Amino acid sequence: MTVPARRGTRILAGVGGAVLVVLATLLTLGSALFALLGVAMAARIARGRSQPFSWLGSWIGATAGAAVGIAIVAVAIAPRIPAGAFDRIRQSVDSAAQHPSNPAWLERIAPGVAARASTARPGILNDSLTTWASVMGIALGLGFTAMLFGTIGWLAALPLVYAVRGAWPWAMAQPDPQA
Repeated sequence: MTVPARRGTRILAGVGGAVLVVLATLLTLGSALFALLGVAMAARIARGRSQPFSWLGSWIGATAGAAVGIAIVAVAIAPRIPAGAFDRIRQSVDSAAQHPSNPAWLERIAPGVAARASTARPGILNDSLTTWASVMGIALGLGFTAMLFGTIGWLAALPLVYAVRGAWPWAMAQPDPQA
């Protein structure tokens, strides 16, 4: 059983939560709003399944919502990338691979490394491996960003939800034990 929240506490939590949500939205480029929607959807799903809504479930919902927000932003930005941008990136990578330069400190630590590096077979990494590594790197980066932005949105939303409902998110959606 939860203790009912006092009115002053709820007002203070509402003002603080609103400020935090605005700051989080600016910091996460709008993904925090999707995190709020993710928490609401996770609570609704838990309530529909008559399961308790945990803090972990609310965080996972916020992270999933932020991931959806990041995907929407990425889809909106993708058409604005100039034509040939990826070709220029590939050219610069190939150019850097053709003329490797080792720092002087590396030669002091491992003498002869420059000579061994110049005799290595060029082109060991083929295009499919490079593409796969790039896609995996982007996916991991987006996943980490979604977790970070989802956590920021989740933390900003907690006081706001407390102000509106008078209870923490995981204390609101408990199933009825009588049912």
